[in-house]
Amino acid sequence: MERTDLYHQALKERVCGICLDRLDDGSCGLPAGRNCAVDLHLPQIVRAVEAVESDKISDYVDSIRNGVCAQCPNQTEAGYCHFRENFDCTLDTFVYLVVEAIEGVKARQATGFVMR
Repeated sequence: MERTDLYHQALKERVCGICLDRLDDGSCGLPAGRNCAVDLHLPQIVRAVEAVESDKISDYVDSIRNGVCAQCPNQTEAGYCHFRENFDCTLDTFVYLVVEAIEGVKARQATGFVMR
């Protein structure tokens, strides 16, 4: 399994399982034409999280805001994001779980344990 696939699988298990947009059958319930920020920005999210080594979630949030949100079409040049401000951005709403899932994959890879 590729590295990106490992992160995607971990995020699906950790975040999608409790996401407020999840339908009863487990599928994503976002309206047509709207993409989940976690799916849309996965490579950037992984890079932003991997760039941080800290015990403070605020350091991860700063890295995500600078490396992901700043590139997102939903954020204005002034840094305002309608979805984030209305608790409607999966990445922002579940940032702790996103970081936890990615750090968990990193830890398993470091010890040689890889989920199949």
